[in-house]
Amino acid sequence: MGKAIELDGNGNLVINVFKDGDKFVDGCVRTRGKFEHAYGYYIARVKMHNQPGHWPAFWLYNSCQGNLGNGGVDGAEIDIFEKPWLTDKVNCAIHWDGYGKEHRSEGTQVEVPGISEGWHTYALWWAEDTYIFYADGQEIWRSEAGGICTQPLYIKLSDEIGDWAGDIKKAALPDKFMVDYVRVYDLVEKGR
Repeated sequence: MGKAIELDGNGNLVINVFKDGDKFVDGCVRTRGKFEHAYGYYIARVKMHNQPGHWPAFWLYNSCQGNLGNGGVDGAEIDIFEKPWLTDKVNCAIHWDGYGKEHRSEGTQVEVPGISEGWHTYALWWAEDTYIFYADGQEIWRSEAGGICTQPLYIKLSDEIGDWAGDIKKAALPDKFMVDYVRVYDLVEKGR
């Protein structure tokens, strides 16, 4: 049996996906209760998975996403990236108003040449009037969908098993999603 979450000895976080008996195992780390923040520039340097049936993600969330009636202003899930494909395509999305019948979302799928190999950065500039998504420093999507969230969210780095990414039974496991760093920056006035 392996560990779903570990460090590789070189400073990298490793989220492993493996089979333990008849059970498939994956993992998630989050900053809930330790770091919850609104606005800023969020960036992670990551190395993607190689096998089908699971997908890595870098996203922001809090239970306020379930608030109804004010769009995403009073709570949102912001998917900086999700990668259920083994191609050079990534998904960016915003979800608001819970996950039931009121659920709303907007997203895009973007081709980023070479993104499946080696280390790359994904980032979000969460401003008061827009969300701007980046891959390797290049803007890949921008949105104001649902209204801009004003609530503090926590960071999640996850790997999920599910049909969206294909059949996990066809994967040559173990597989992994690696994270070199996550950083959050705030805009400050010059001279402060």
